[in-house]
Amino acid sequence: MSNSKHSKHSGQAIENNTRSFRGRKVWLYIVDGRNSDDLAILDSQGFDRWRGNPGTRAGDLIVMYRSAPFSDIAYVFTAASNAWPTFGKKHWPWKYAVEIADGFRLQRVIKLDELKRNPALRHWGFLSIQRGATNRRLDLQEQGVWPALQRMLEDHAPGLRTHFRGAWTGRGRRQSVFLSYASDDVTKVQDLYDSLSRNGLDVWLDRHALQPAERWDRMIHEAIRSSKAFVVCISKTWLRRAKNSYVKKEYLMALKEAKRRQKRYLFPVLIETCRIPRSLPFQATTLIGTDRAAKINRFALTLRSVIEGSKR
Repeated sequence: MSNSKHSKHSGQAIENNTRSFRGRKVWLYIVDGRNSDDLAILDSQGFDRWRGNPGTRAGDLIVMYRSAPFSDIAYVFTAASNAWPTFGKKHWPWKYAVEIADGFRLQRVIKLDELKRNPALRHWGFLSIQRGATNRRLDLQEQGVWPALQRMLEDHAPGLRTHFRGAWTGRGRRQSVFLSYASDDVTKVQDLYDSLSRNGLDVWLDRHALQPAERWDRMIHEAIRSSKAFVVCISKTWLRRAKNSYVKKEYLMALKEAKRRQKRYLFPVLIETCRIPRSLPFQATTLIGTDRAAKINRFALTLRSVIEGSKR
């Protein structure tokens, strides 16, 4: 997108920064500055389901620009899911959706005029036309603007590094919570997925993470190995599944992984009233009842403490 020339050192800096992310991308999203409802959600809750760039993957960073009358960068998020197609959805006019979470509100916003005054951003096409950001194929790193924009964000909000930790510096993969379930329970599990994501957890769910033509068996095995916690949703359907069903194979993979790690990793949760099998070697958490939301919030805190502990 750029027609300008960069010095050798500038190009090298951009290349090094891009490499450091190891596949994690940084996307620009836009919120309508006249939509007070959307702005109120982003300000108060820091999460939502958003119109997404199809290239977005769980763990990517999202810089949120507020259109006129604000015309500024005011938020940074992480993607809590991969982008998934929403074709045919009556109440969703866009082609892709993404769960965004971990919202950070800048203490000092970055106005459009300030972005235009930065010499390192002169080639950024977005500064000329503030439309179509969600449809761009290249993320901010590939457009060559992320190093300069990252420095501006840090100048305006020093707490960004602490808030996003590894996601901000791009060191290593952003680890996730693997959510395993019987396919018949997809509605209940989607609700659990949404609740955990809103609590700032990166949740891996097959229906969002797997793309057409991917080797799903290999992808699932890699996701289990790379996750920091494995949550298996116990239900009557799950109990009826044969030992050779894939959901049970996922559970056996997780059992082996738990033994290998010798630390808290596998978390069974009850998503409906049913018996707990004696063969289950771990204490199950009940996520049903009138206080279900509070139980999920407490469970999310447990998962976060385990994940943070495993990073030390």
